[in-house]
Parts: sequence; C-alpha cells; structure tokens
Amino acid sequence: MQDQRAASLLHFLTTHRAMTMKQLETALKFSRRQIQYDIQKINAWLKDENLPEIFVDRNRGIIVDEAVKEAMIAQLHAFNKRAYIASPEERVDLLLIQTFMSPKDLSVNHYTSLLQVSRNTALTTVTQARIKANEARVALSYSRADGYQLTGETRDVRQLIMTGISHFMHYREGKEMLAELYETQSQQSFDATLASYRQVLSAVERQLHVAFVEEKARDMAAFLLILRQRTATKTTITYDEDTKVIIRGWTEYQAIAPYINELGFNVEKTDEHYYAAVALLGLQIQGDTELNEPNTHKDLYELTKAIVQEFELQACVSLPDKTAVIHSLYAHIRPAYYRMLFQIPIVNPLLPRIKKEYPELFKLVKRSLKLLSEYVKHSIPDEETGYITLHFGSLMEEENLHITKKRALIICPNGVGASNMLRYQIEKLIPEINIVAVQSLNDYDFKKETDIDVLFSTVAIQTELPLIIVNPILSALDKARIIQEVDDLFIGKRGANLPGTRKIMEIVQAHASIHDELKLQQALSALLAESAVVQNRRYSPVLSDLLKIEMIQVQDGISDWQAAITKAAEPLLTIQAIEPHYIDAMINNVQELGPYIVMAPNVAIPHARPEDGVKKLSMSLLKLNEPVSFSPGDANKDAQLVFVLAAVDNESHLKALSQLTELLEEESRIDKMLEFQTAESFLPMIQTFSQD
Repeated sequence: MQDQRAASLLHFLTTHRAMTMKQLETALKFSRRQIQYDIQKINAWLKDENLPEIFVDRNRGIIVDEAVKEAMIAQLHAFNKRAYIASPEERVDLLLIQTFMSPKDLSVNHYTSLLQVSRNTALTTVTQARIKANEARVALSYSRADGYQLTGETRDVRQLIMTGISHFMHYREGKEMLAELYETQSQQSFDATLASYRQVLSAVERQLHVAFVEEKARDMAAFLLILRQRTATKTTITYDEDTKVIIRGWTEYQAIAPYINELGFNVEKTDEHYYAAVALLGLQIQGDTELNEPNTHKDLYELTKAIVQEFELQACVSLPDKTAVIHSLYAHIRPAYYRMLFQIPIVNPLLPRIKKEYPELFKLVKRSLKLLSEYVKHSIPDEETGYITLHFGSLMEEENLHITKKRALIICPNGVGASNMLRYQIEKLIPEINIVAVQSLNDYDFKKETDIDVLFSTVAIQTELPLIIVNPILSALDKARIIQEVDDLFIGKRGANLPGTRKIMEIVQAHASIHDELKLQQALSALLAESAVVQNRRYSPVLSDLLKIEMIQVQDGISDWQAAITKAAEPLLTIQAIEPHYIDAMINNVQELGPYIVMAPNVAIPHARPEDGVKKLSMSLLKLNEPVSFSPGDANKDAQLVFVLAAVDNESHLKALSQLTELLEEESRIDKMLEFQTAESFLPMIQTFSQD
C-alpha cells in the first residue's frame, strides 16, 4: 500500500538517474529513515505487481530496474484505488471540497465515510481543515441546523477549493480520489463530464483564436464542474446589473457566451454564467495571438507600457526591443486583468520556488505592479506577481544567449512565462544546447524526434530520445544535475572548459595507476557537482558590500545635474569599476529620456547599460546639502542624494538594489540621510538594510 510520500519517491526514482541515499535526502528533503521505510512499502507493492524490486547498491546508489521505469512512464499499470492511502494533507483537501460541493448538511459521520477513517481521525482532519481554511481567510464552521459549512468572501472560498482541485489534478492518484468524491456526490462520471467540459474549452479556444495553457485549462474544467455541482443546491454568486452590462459589452464575452451555457451555467438562471465566462477569459494563454492585440483594451495596453517602464526604473535595467517586451507582457496582463477585476482564483504551484530562487526580482516586480493594483482597485495576489516575475526573468535572461550546438526541445505544461524562464536557464547553463522549441505534451510530435538530440521535460514521457526530467524552476542543485546528465549524454561534444567525469577518468587512466576506479569516479562526480553548484550560485552582493565608506561623498552644493552625476561617479573611476565614458552614457540617458532617474523626492539613481563602460559591479553615493535640479522649474525633480549604479549584467545587482529601494521607501529615512554630514553617518543605516 502506498501513501503520497511513497508514491512521490517512486515517481522521483523512475524519472531520475541513479542517486546515492545522501543525494536523495538532499533532493527530496526526506530523512534517511523515511526513505528506507518508503522503499520497503514500494517494494511490497512492486512485488504484488510482478515488477523487480528497488535495491540499494553501496557503490552505485539506489537502483531501479528499467522494467519499473518503463511501466511507470508508459502507465502500463494503474494503482488499485484501495492500494493508495490518502495522506493527512490529502484528507484535508478532500474534506474541504466535499463541504464546498455537497448538497447535504454534513456531519463527522459523512467525513468518516468519505475518508475511510475512524471517527477520531476524522475529527483530527476537521481540526486540520479549519487551520488551513483560516490561513486562507475562510471559516469551517459547524451548527446543528446546517452542519459543516465554509464561510467567508466568495473569492477566498473558491481560491481555497481551486488550490485543492489543482493539487489533485497534477497526479493520477489525486485525480482518482477527486473523481470518486465527485461521482459519489453527483452520480455522474467524472472522466466523461471532465472530457465534455474540456471539449467546450477547446471550442472557446477556437472561437477566440487562442491556445490556453494546457494544465490551467484542465484545472479550470475540473473546478467548473465541481462549481456547477455546488451551485445546483447552494447559494451562488450575484452581480449587479451595471457589472453584467459591462461584461456583455466585451467582444470576447459575446463570442463565448453560448459555450458557457453548454457548461450548465445558463445566463437566464444564474449569475454564475458571468463568473464562468470571466474565468475562461482569464485563463493563461500560450504565445502571441490575435487576442493579444491592443484593440478593445487600449488603456490596458498603455498600462502595460507603463509597467515595463516602471520595472526598468525599479531594476535599473534597459530591456531590448521594447515593443516585443510590451506585447509579451500584455499577453499575460490581459487575462490577469480579468482574473483580478472579478477576483477569479489562480493557483501558482511555482510560487514558493520563485520566491526562493528570485527573491529580489520578485520584490522589484511587486513594486512595479502598483500601477496595475490601482487600475483594478485590488491588491495583486502573490500568485499573479509570481507569474509576471517569470515573464520579466525570462526577458532579462534572454539577451546574451547565442552559442548553440545540440538541438533540444522542452516539454512544459506550465505556461509561457515558466517555459521561457526554463528555456533561458538551460541555454545559459549549457551554451552548447539550442532549444529549438518549447511545447506542451499535446503539441509534441513524436514522429519528428529524429530532428531533436535531447528532450527536457517537466513530466515523464515515453520516448526513444535521451530524456532529462527537470523542475520548472531550477535550483542550484538542479543545475548541477543537468550539467552532469548532459555531460554523460554528450561526453566529448561539449566545450573543453567543462570536462566531465569520464573525460577526467580517461586522462587519469592514461597517466596513473588507479587503486579503486569506482571510488575515484564517485569522488570526481561529487567534486564536479559541487563546483557546478558554486558556479551557478551567482555572486549577489548586499548593499553594504557596495556602499562602503570610500564610495560615499558629502559636499555643500554643485553647479548642475551633469556635474552631480560626474562627481557622484568619481569613486567608481578611482577603483576602476567604470570607464570614463560610462559617465557620458548616464548623462546622455537623462538628456534623451528626461529626469526619470529621480525615483523619489530628493533621490536620483543615474545608471546606464553594462556595455557602456562597466568593468565591475559597484555603487557610489553623493550627498548634497543643497539640492540640484534635474529638470529646472520642477521641484519634484530636485535631488540631494545621488546614487550611481554600475551593473555588469541584468541580475547580480538586484539584491543590493532591492535593499536600497526598501531603505528609500520611507520618507523619514530619506529626511534622516539629508541631515548626515559625514560618510560614516550613513553606514549604520546601510548595514541595517543589508541583511542577506
């Protein structure tokens, strides 16, 4: 019998190359005892399925027979529903979804039957469900008259349920549990109903000339059929007439309204019809389409331009090909606008990793989206910010990628932002790889595999090509593993500056005697993996690393803004961090683009592009006792604090810049800095905001 953890371990082992126990502990964050216990459970199940058991080889690591891998990838066998035990987390989600959709007044007895557990375990699950609901600003309340009910804002309740449904739809056992729950409540086939809903969504795609992100369309179809089951007997959402008039005026709504009726949300009977329509218009789409053209939403397109400009200002970068950048971002902003305007839930399973791997970029994007927040009159959920962070991240990483050799293809169902980020990460990590396309599983043509050398995929598939399973967002350890796997696949075909284990072994064998070949190979593999991790953890200095005492100047006044920039940059010239023409480039930017560098009252951050003369990442500060005007006659463009930023790329300065931006957010802190008369006075405040 397998639970979720054992099933996850089996999936991981069958989609990755052999690993040692220690490597597996690091990758999965499981203890050695947990892994050993789960392998025992997996082996018992494999034995029942007449498949070879997993074994641990002291030298080679954990070994999974190819027959097991082939069976799992091809899905030649299925779990017996009773062979899978819901984990405590899964029981909580099942309980919440049942409460959401059930027409009955539920009691603990209903939960006991649903979960196939004892009364005490059911009561424990209720307690855990209450905690999870409260974290989502929802209450799981009970009364004798009404039983258990979910109460709270409609958006919060539906976000909670959408998250649970999306989680279940990502793996076979979860989908089976969700299907069993739905069929018990509705007396209808889950798979058949889901397929019919997906057909309607495909018709909507054709009508709008778009392609929805595959997994988002699947999750939304499942959510809508659960929602229809709820709205058949419980209170539904309502809109005022003015709102409905606005929705009916949209060209896109008029095109898809008949299909919404086919989903069971009849416009004459329920306002859920409008909710479902907006939910479909808010689905994330792949690539550039007709819908992305700024025709009926010109104001939204102009807002997207402003967001790009604000991001460039916040991040102190200049993105190439502005038209393409704006158009690409608009492709995400357009459906996000529908979602946020009508508070349609969105699930972003990548959010924790985005925040972990790109914390500074996430913060800068969040600040840049204040314009969108004001436009929709709602705060921007972190889930939305995370996806837009991927868009900006992919644009920033795109610039310097030109060296390619091997032809590769990425299969990723996570949407264009995540897909592009993955693409640029892999191409930057391994310049010899040319990613020729990024496709969903539905779009992949197995007949054209002869045109491809290697596949990268976020899901396991059956293929004759070399297959490397990757996460949508790569950690340093992920990058090290990919380097090793590509090295194993194309040894001797990569650059000479990236030697592989086998190449080193060949050299050692030719010139020395080896006492233990296997242990030497393992030691070299570990060393190269560690080096790859270090290489891929880019140096990101904190604010105090850059703004040292010798980089800070204080003086009474200065003749004009050009002189202020020149004077502020002097310490950078002294340490040879910039060429003299970098100062000219900063001045030319202001002359051509205006005083955009005045980012807050009394604060200017002049900068130019890395190729304009930056030799190393650096920052300096000039504090003036008398303000200098960057736009004569406009007091809002006066500055007394002039921070010069010299960035060597689009990324390494983001941590320090994010910390500086945080320091400057409060006017009281700016006022305090204006009182400082020595360079030493700035250091305590800089140190306070330099925590890594």
